[in-house]
Amino acid sequence: MNIRKIVAPLLIAMLAMVLLLELPQAIAARSRDYDWYTPVIDVRTLLGDRYVRTIDPEAMQRAALKAMVDSLDDPHTIYVAPAQQGVFEKEMSGRYTGIGAEIRPSQDRLLIVTPLDGSPAYDAGLRGGDLVLDIDGTDTHGLSSQDCVDLLLGKPGTTVGMRIRRPDGVEEDVEVVRGAIDAGTVEGLFRRDGQWRHWLDEDSGMAYLELDQFTNSTPQELVAFLHAHGETLNGLIIDLRGNPGGALPAAIDAADLFLDNGPIVHIRPDREDRAAESRTYSARPGHAAEQLPVVLLVDQHSASASEILAGALQHGGDARVLGERTFGKGTVQEVRPLDNNKGLVKFTTAHYALPDGRIIQRRKDTPDAPWGVDPSDGCIVPENESQRLARIQAREPWRIITREEPVLDGATDPQWIRDTLADPALAEAAQLLLARLQNAAWPELDDDADQAFQLPSDELTRARSTQTLLLDRLTTVESEITRLTDAGIDAPRGFDALPDDTRVGTVEVILRDADGVALGTWRADDPAVARAALSTTMLEKIGDT
Repeated sequence: MNIRKIVAPLLIAMLAMVLLLELPQAIAARSRDYDWYTPVIDVRTLLGDRYVRTIDPEAMQRAALKAMVDSLDDPHTIYVAPAQQGVFEKEMSGRYTGIGAEIRPSQDRLLIVTPLDGSPAYDAGLRGGDLVLDIDGTDTHGLSSQDCVDLLLGKPGTTVGMRIRRPDGVEEDVEVVRGAIDAGTVEGLFRRDGQWRHWLDEDSGMAYLELDQFTNSTPQELVAFLHAHGETLNGLIIDLRGNPGGALPAAIDAADLFLDNGPIVHIRPDREDRAAESRTYSARPGHAAEQLPVVLLVDQHSASASEILAGALQHGGDARVLGERTFGKGTVQEVRPLDNNKGLVKFTTAHYALPDGRIIQRRKDTPDAPWGVDPSDGCIVPENESQRLARIQAREPWRIITREEPVLDGATDPQWIRDTLADPALAEAAQLLLARLQNAAWPELDDDADQAFQLPSDELTRARSTQTLLLDRLTTVESEITRLTDAGIDAPRGFDALPDDTRVGTVEVILRDADGVALGTWRADDPAVARAALSTTMLEKIGDT
């Protein structure tokens, strides 16, 4: 008997049956997909044929893509248009081509906060405090930060000319050769001779590092740090305050450096049809820092990958978490480029869970459910907005690369940290870690009050603190506006041109398109609201009615 002659027809028959059963369902599913697109195509065709002006198909397509994403009501699911794709990829990778400097607006110009380590800006002699007056012949006065960045970016190997004013008032021309920048993510406590210093107490082997984000290079940077300090490193403070997260693999690999076994994070899709995609990432033994005592500093701005690292070490490592409850951003995103250079989509695919199963994500539908990472028992150190800003301002002179470094007078002990860096949380972390090193065990601390019940009042306190700061700043700005207006510098804005005793009733606003066709009339019944809304807008009177 020829088996092949029997088996082949049977296989063909079985395949035919499968096709007969599955093909109608596939066709029906595809038909439903096509039906979804039908009204979209109809609207596109209708507007293309009948709209009053010629439409912009590209702009309409981008708007449609953005609208689909926005309908999910997920701030972490976004459409990135082609024009913004470069900026997005730079933020995700930490790599770009430019001069390599941290900048911010100042005096209506661009200020070099600090050049990055080993960057073209550093090599050209730029230092913290330099004010950029001119970029390749373009005056920076009045330019936005992004406008200045656009002038500074370019192809590697090209030169950008800058005129700068140093903090001592001396002006000079500088040429910077643009290069590939790989922004580091590991920072130290302060700089000496432009280089990071990490030791808090070298005699006891206690060091500090700050992670400002997680990129693909973060694990390698941590390995380099451990190798450089490994022989005398006995304890480490990892500062995750203000760290928004970043790459999931980087957080997993970073946690793995400090753990010898056990789960790091669980990934869980919510949908039943994707339950098989659930996965647990676990630590692997063999790293030198597995037994290292660690204190992780966190605050309400520590998110995503920061929460993975803090939660994993708190659960399975020789670690304590100190500060505030973290942000509660526990969703996994995937990035997919669209065909034909139409941009890309970043979308949520799953949730993170801590090793003990606790969901990190703070969810609107279950506000009472636990979320984020709580500080360890006795390790809550709250910080309001004014205290946070004071800490950042006090720290800045110590972290920038400048021509005149601040004098380090004495040891970097907890009292110096409190007085000089305005950082009580770091001071407590140093005391806690020192006790662990001296006693070979973490000290027993009194339990703090339950964070879950303190949270609403804490948020209200922070909000009121922020409100006070903004009102103080607004008062200062209004005083400056009044001074300049009295000097005749500014033209009237809003209703300022009207006599003070004018009683304004309702306010009507007519909006027109680019061709002058009226789109409609809107009325504001509350004149006070209208006056406030238009107070920063220069209005030109075009006639009497």
